[in-house]
Amino acid sequence: MRCSVTIFTRVGLVLTLVVSGASPASAQLGKLKKMGADAVKEAAAGKKPEPAKNPTAARVDYAITEERLSAIMNVLTPLAVSAQREADARAVSAGYNEKVKAANDCFSKVTSGNATPDMSVMQSPKYEALLARSQTMAERLAAAQTGKRYREFLALSDTFAILQLQNASMLFKNNCPPVPYKPAALLDLEASKIEQRASAQAPSSDELSVPSHARGNMTTGQFGRIRERMAIWALMQAGDLPATADKFTDDEKAVLTARAADLRKFGPLFKTGTMQWASWGDITSW
Repeated sequence: MRCSVTIFTRVGLVLTLVVSGASPASAQLGKLKKMGADAVKEAAAGKKPEPAKNPTAARVDYAITEERLSAIMNVLTPLAVSAQREADARAVSAGYNEKVKAANDCFSKVTSGNATPDMSVMQSPKYEALLARSQTMAERLAAAQTGKRYREFLALSDTFAILQLQNASMLFKNNCPPVPYKPAALLDLEASKIEQRASAQAPSSDELSVPSHARGNMTTGQFGRIRERMAIWALMQAGDLPATADKFTDDEKAVLTARAADLRKFGPLFKTGTMQWASWGDITSW
């Protein structure tokens, strides 16, 4: 079985780690083991960390505490709204695109070659009614655009496009499947992106740029790696990672368990990569 698990959020960029194994996302750790996990293992085993090779460099602490977990979740919670919107859109996009392709492929065959439209159809009351509806739809479209009602504008645009196809379908008689209306989840996602661009407020989901006041007392590196351990714990609880994926101290387990209900909400978003994470290579310079 193969699956994809992405790591760290970066707007407009998704680098995916493809892993193999019997359990979904079972090898998400990857470079985590090579980038500071030794300190976590030693803490779990009750050992005193070995001194750093550089005597002036202190060993970085990646332990999960209530204060740190709260800081990370305060950053993630607003992002979960947009992430869920992305997840909802993904859930319906494949089926929708398949139906659109089937309808378009069929109609392309009907109108190819020497196919000619039946112009007599233009005199029918049904065709005239379709033209009248298209005209009304065009007026509503203009009003929605002027009023910056983006969600309404997108829905009307979709309906208007389907009306044009119905118009052509009447001229080229066929038994092609109808083009489906765009699902609400896709319209919601597109509208939110337009609103963000219009207000010049891009989603603040790039965790590599989390401001210091939002990170509490953590460095950027601590924030990223502790966030990773938090996600690993959530995936372990859902059975999406093996129980041996990481080791947690009793104190860490108590903190995580106390926030289990909140963490559970993020689990599906971590698993599918909807909360877009970049690769661990991005944090080597932190």
